Amino acid sequence: MQLPLHQEWAMDIFDKIRSDLVPDYVIKLKVSHMVTDELLIEITNKQIKQNRFNDASLMIVRYKFQEHFDLRYLMLRLADLNKMETAKLLIQHSDSLK
Repeated sequence: MQLPLHQEWAMDIFDKIRSDLVPDYVIKLKVSHMVTDELLIEITNKQIKQNRFNDASLMIVRYKFQEHFDLRYLMLRLADLNKMETAKLLIQHSDSLK
């Protein structure tokens, strides 16, 4: 069975959307059956490779992926970018950084 066109398109650009839009994006475009933890972790890794540290950190906190990533590295990158609120959020939700 082929996916509706809007769902194909949604999955094609899924890794390009901002992390704060992910929950609404998944619900509105009805792709929740295709979005797994593995996919979200893969997207978070892509964000880190693209130097989108703020987005990656928000994904990690929202979906509780702390054990999958080097949080110290992310915290330092956020500090370099002057994203102190996100760095604080990362620390608050990580036992290893407290």
